[in-house]
Amino acid sequence: MLLKAMLAQFKHVSLWLPDRMEGVAIGSDEPLKIDRDTLAKRMSAPAVAEDLAAIGLRSPEDLLATFVAADDALAAYLDDTPSLTDDRPRIEYYNFYPATPILVEDLKRLREPVERYLATRSSEDQQLEVARNVVDAIWEEHEATAYGNLAAARSALGVALKLEPNNLYLRFLDRKQRAMAAEASPR
Repeated sequence: MLLKAMLAQFKHVSLWLPDRMEGVAIGSDEPLKIDRDTLAKRMSAPAVAEDLAAIGLRSPEDLLATFVAADDALAAYLDDTPSLTDDRPRIEYYNFYPATPILVEDLKRLREPVERYLATRSSEDQQLEVARNVVDAIWEEHEATAYGNLAAARSALGVALKLEPNNLYLRFLDRKQRAMAAEASPR
């Protein structure tokens, strides 16, 4: 509903999901156009780099991999979703409405290539694909954890850690999973 409201106010809206608990929606009257080199420069500022590394975003490719969809693809996905308006404040009353969760497979079907929004092609395409696989594994880990399937959650996290063993966010998730497993095991 929030995205639908944004689409009604902005010519261009994009959705980014670095994990399954937070998302970023960007609204603009200008089309999405990403300059990888400018992004890399901004991300390299020491304070920014430190903050982003803590949440697993160490490179432009890590950030670009969180892109889900924009504009027409997002609008088509939202299709008949009602918009959030002053006279329809359903977000405040979300507990009163049945909710159908958005599953990882739904997100993967919705995802469109961020490359179409890049100002120039990059030699980092392989790194971007690895980063997408890490994001997929993070989404899968969260969904499996939410449904109580700790084995599947562990497996998904294992895939991500194999791809990026030094990723601070993945290490955090690993510690969290180990603590959950320790609590669940009989003493």
